[in-house]
Amino acid sequence: MWIGAAVVMVCAVGFAALLGQAGRKTPVLAVARSLPAGHVLVAGDLRKVELGVDDAAGHVVPAADAGSVVGQVAAVPLAAGSLLAPEQVGESSQYPPAGRAQVSFAVEPGAVPAGLVAGQRAAVLAGSPDAAGAPKDGAEVKEDPLVGVVTDVTAGEGESAPSVVTMLVDTAAARRAAQLDKPHVVVLSPVGREVP
Repeated sequence: MWIGAAVVMVCAVGFAALLGQAGRKTPVLAVARSLPAGHVLVAGDLRKVELGVDDAAGHVVPAADAGSVVGQVAAVPLAAGSLLAPEQVGESSQYPPAGRAQVSFAVEPGAVPAGLVAGQRAAVLAGSPDAAGAPKDGAEVKEDPLVGVVTDVTAGEGESAPSVVTMLVDTAAARRAAQLDKPHVVVLSPVGREVP
């Protein structure tokens, strides 16, 4: 009888403790605005958010550690609204990674998909979208698209101004990227090797 009551009491206390922690949130750091790799962080680059899980230790930077992060360098590009991870900051930037190059394209209005954001896989092709793949002088055009990951999108100032799309591509493709005429962007599936 005593043992049964003790077990019930221990279970009740444990359940109450779990319920007490279920609503507890942990303050962590998030990125307030998109930042390029190599940027030296200042307090205004970060904001505090409440995270509803306790087992994220080591995966995100606690808000209490903001003082140790300010003055550090963004090791990779940081997207606005993303949670800050410890490995994303350091004394220097090692970006772009070995074998990769970061390139930017001035893309005319209508040649950038609506809602294009950092982190998406995309392909960049030369020429206007309606002319892509069209025969040129009777010969079929079979130029492979330039495939990479979008790291930044800056909208043009005005309806006719080009947007700037920055992507991470294979280093071997960097020269071709610089030579693309009238580029347009196509969003790809997050996984797979399909190309337009």
